[in-house]
Amino acid sequence: DGTQNQVTTTALQSLASGINSTRISTVFPASLTYNPGLNTSTGLTNVSFNIPGYYMAAAIAGTFVGQVNVATPVTNKQIYGFVDIPNQISAVDAQTNYLPYGILTVRKKRDGNFWILHGLTTNVSNWLTAEISISAIGDRLANLIKNDLDNSFLVGGPLTKNTTAAVIGTVQGTLTNALSSGLIQGYQNLALTTNPATPTTVNVTFQYSPSYPISYIQVALSLNSQTGQVIYGNAQSNFVVY
Repeated sequence: DGTQNQVTTTALQSLASGINSTRISTVFPASLTYNPGLNTSTGLTNVSFNIPGYYMAAAIAGTFVGQVNVATPVTNKQIYGFVDIPNQISAVDAQTNYLPYGILTVRKKRDGNFWILHGLTTNVSNWLTAEISISAIGDRLANLIKNDLDNSFLVGGPLTKNTTAAVIGTVQGTLTNALSSGLIQGYQNLALTTNPATPTTVNVTFQYSPSYPISYIQVALSLNSQTGQVIYGNAQSNFVVY
C-alpha cells in the first residue's frame, strides 16, 4: 500500500527476491490515481485521489484470467480503470531496477494508457521460470490431465492390457487437445510403465514444449555506406532500395 508511505526501490527488490516463486508476481507502482467518475447524488464529477497499488495487482490478475488461454502472457497488455501514476519512474529505471528483480512493472505511456512492460514472476533465475505464462501452462496441463483421468473412471478397475491402453489413450487425447488449442507446441516420448514397488500403480511420462511468449524483439542496425542505392524518379517518388 503506497498511499501512506512510499515503498522504496530497495524494499521492492528485497520483497520480490524473498518471494522467489514462479506462481507469484510483485506489482509496481505502489500507488495509483483514480477517479470514481460522476457522483449520482450530487451530479458532480468526483476529484481524483490516490489508491493503493494492490488494485493494479487485481486488475492484472483479471487481465490474465481473461486471456484466451494461459499461453497468452500479460506482457504488453493494456490495463484500464486508472487515471495516472504519481511520480512515475522512467522506462530506463524500470529496465534497470525493477524488471531484472522480478517486479512486474506498469507504466503510463505517451498515449495515456497503462501498459504492462513484462509479465514476470518473482523467480527470475532464468527465462523459463520468469515467464508467468510458461509456469501457468504447466499447471494448466497438469490439471487437464488430472481431470480427464478422473472422468475416465479408470482408477478402481482391473489392471489389464485394455486399461493400460485406455490410460495412454486418455493422456494422449488431452495432449492432442492442448496442442490444437495452442497451449503447447508439441510433446514426445509418451510412455506407460508399471511401478515395481507398487504394482497397483502405473506411471505415465512424457515431455512437452510449451507455447513460448514473445517478450522482446531485438533489431540490430549497422550502417554500411557502400550498400544501398537511392533511386530518383519523378518529383512524386523517392525510393531507397536495399
